[in-house]
Amino acid sequence: MPLGPIEEGEEDRDGVVGSRPPNQEIKRKRGPPKLPRRSRSSKSTITKRIPHNEVERKYRNTLNAAMEQLRAKVPTLPQHDGSFTGPLKPTKVFVLVAAVEYIERLEAENARLIEENKIKRAYGTGDGPLSISSRMRRKP
Repeated sequence: MPLGPIEEGEEDRDGVVGSRPPNQEIKRKRGPPKLPRRSRSSKSTITKRIPHNEVERKYRNTLNAAMEQLRAKVPTLPQHDGSFTGPLKPTKVFVLVAAVEYIERLEAENARLIEENKIKRAYGTGDGPLSISSRMRRKP
């Protein structure tokens, strides 16, 4: 069954010879209608895409800069000055592990100091440099 225009002497869908004009197209029964495509060179919709490798490079640079800031803030890590003679630059995994350990130590020390302050306030020992009782005792 032809989908294009019917020619003289050809049968159409109903089997009737020449029942429609020669240049008439058959209408589509199924599927979405064919829509005219927009040209991709339209000046109103031109947007410049950034190539994927440039996006990845920017991501890597941002990640490396953040890792460098983190490494500088963790005092237990060796400080790398960029020279070939000094200590080796720690890996990213090593920086993350050391940062987690350092934060856990700070949290533990903070909890210990909070408990120590609670105990001192509860007993009123007055051992601190600003307590009135310690100032009075020191004066002869």
